[in-house]
Amino acid sequence: MTFHSTSTELATGGHFAVTGNLTIRDQTHPVTLDVEYLGAEKTPWGTTVSAISASAEIDREQWGLTWNAVLESGGVVVSKKILLEIEAELVSAPVAA
Repeated sequence: MTFHSTSTELATGGHFAVTGNLTIRDQTHPVTLDVEYLGAEKTPWGTTVSAISASAEIDREQWGLTWNAVLESGGVVVSKKILLEIEAELVSAPVAA
């Protein structure tokens, strides 16, 4: 799974809308992630670590992920809609003098 951003816009409440192309199993479709910047801290090793949280709801069947099984009650094992959740830390190296 890969995501390549194509645009970023400031959204409401300090969030960002990051649009890009999500590729799963060699199929690519546009997706917009709701991204929240959680802050940055300097580490004892001279680097700066920034944290983000991102999410998007996708229809897994768009990417050919169609497997499922019917339960006795008539429901299905896997939902058609899934929630992608990303928690990431971005590390920047110190600038050499």
